[in-house]
Amino acid sequence: MSETLIRVLPLAVGAAISPSGLLLVIGILSLESGENPRRKALSFLVGSAAFLLIIAMVILFLIKPAIPTAVHHGKLSGIIDIVLGCLVGLAVVWSSFFKRAKKKRRKRKIPYTAVGFSFMLLNTSTLVLFVAACKIVVEGRLGLPETTSLLLAVVTVTLSLMAFPVLITYAMPQQSEKILAPITSVMSSHGSQVARAYFLLMAAYLVTHGVLTVCG
Repeated sequence: MSETLIRVLPLAVGAAISPSGLLLVIGILSLESGENPRRKALSFLVGSAAFLLIIAMVILFLIKPAIPTAVHHGKLSGIIDIVLGCLVGLAVVWSSFFKRAKKKRRKRKIPYTAVGFSFMLLNTSTLVLFVAACKIVVEGRLGLPETTSLLLAVVTVTLSLMAFPVLITYAMPQQSEKILAPITSVMSSHGSQVARAYFLLMAAYLVTHGVLTVCG
């Protein structure tokens, strides 16, 4: 189990590095106090967690039962790693050269749980690394309790960066603004560059691991 955790952790940390997600949560927390921003940010996290749990359960119940019967499972696993690594690389290139134009939207009541669910669905780089981490967990030939606990750990780590501002506002409501202000400044200025560099590193790792698995 510890060996699987060591392999999974870098991917889970990579999935957690989401400057857009962190800034979005901080933006929700910056809403006027009358709009109950903490509850909305918490609802956003619940929606994101629900999506990740669904993906984890799909991987657990579809991939894990097929592992013992897969004739060429090693090569198939390597090919999947290569594909996932390429997808991460493409996501980085796309985010670097193609930026979405901001559209003005009319104010309306938003179900923040659905926003969190949709955000995670569209957050390609995070999602691909999360899937890669879950794939390693279910391939670990662990028992169901160990596999489930590791998947929950991956979900927790993936959400940790976005959950941090919410936890701070609940634990230290008076000091939260002073704590989050420099984080917001750093992530706004350098968050994207740091995330892209780490994503490229993880893409290279996945592709290299996949090639070695296929050739081995």
